[in-house]
Amino acid sequence: FHETNRFGQLKEWISSLVKDVQSVQQRLQQVQDGSVVAWELIPRLDARRQDLERLQHVLENANEVLRTKSSIGGLLSASDDLMAAEQIQYGRRLLSGTAASYRKEQQQQQQQQQQ
Repeated sequence: FHETNRFGQLKEWISSLVKDVQSVQQRLQQVQDGSVVAWELIPRLDARRQDLERLQHVLENANEVLRTKSSIGGLLSASDDLMAAEQIQYGRRLLSGTAASYRKEQQQQQQQQQQ
């Protein structure tokens, strides 16, 4: 009778351990699957980040064009033709993509004038 009880208990332990091993295997498989997916996503997410940065740059330039456009009318009505012409030129540079160098030139000129 005592041997039957020990055999039953041993059987329960083995059954419990088998379930634990199966659970660990399933979790390990989930971790591996998640890791593979994450590694596959990294290049796609990086490309998306770069695309979003380019889009941000385009939107910033578009916003700058709109600000330039809105300032031209006020400058013309104030009879500041020279500044209006500069703003028109700046807008054209923004649209052609050469505004970055123009901005640097403007900043250098302003710094020189302040000195």
